[in-house]
Amino acid sequence: QVLDSGRAIYGAEYALAHKAGHRVILSVSAVPLHDAQGKIEAVMLSLDDISRRRMAQQIVARTAEELAVINRINMSISAGLDMDQLLRTLHRHCLQVMPGDIFYVALYDEASGIIQVPLYFEGEYLSGLVFDMQTTDGLINVVIASRRTLHLPDMRDATQGSQAALLSRGGIPARSYVGVPLIARDRVIGVLAVQSYQPDAYTRSQIRLLESIAVQAA
Repeated sequence: QVLDSGRAIYGAEYALAHKAGHRVILSVSAVPLHDAQGKIEAVMLSLDDISRRRMAQQIVARTAEELAVINRINMSISAGLDMDQLLRTLHRHCLQVMPGDIFYVALYDEASGIIQVPLYFEGEYLSGLVFDMQTTDGLINVVIASRRTLHLPDMRDATQGSQAALLSRGGIPARSYVGVPLIARDRVIGVLAVQSYQPDAYTRSQIRLLESIAVQAA
């Protein structure tokens, strides 16, 4: 480009695959060098590795978006929406920052052992699902009993038999699963979960964000 135009180029960015396997982003400047007659006899190149800078910018942008999602959820909660509206708003905000082919909120009544699912999404919204924790063996039970986040990067490796309960109702098996307990006044009152048809769909930062959302939702 410099030879054809005779003009310098500053700060052009290129993404390249390093021979070690990682991705490198370079900022490249190219300046023509002229001889006594004004003809270009060489081009001087300057290459600057800006990979870390771009990564830092992406982290800052992602953090800002996550904080914005938490703020929007807080506003929705304080707006006094009814349960159905609130859960659908929660679902919509979660989809802005993470993939979710399947999304559900399950509520647990400790006294009766009954699990109600006021919102389940898989292509469409379903409601009215009810389970007895004593007779249903599934991932919701695991999350409630452990009181901890359950992350399964690939359920083909981690899920067998009845553990697959409430993973997918649409015929397509879910591959990635993240279930977060909803805890209020030190009691587990439910589970917030997202699932993807793709394996390894969720990053650590997305899981941490879902945990923060669960705190607000609870």
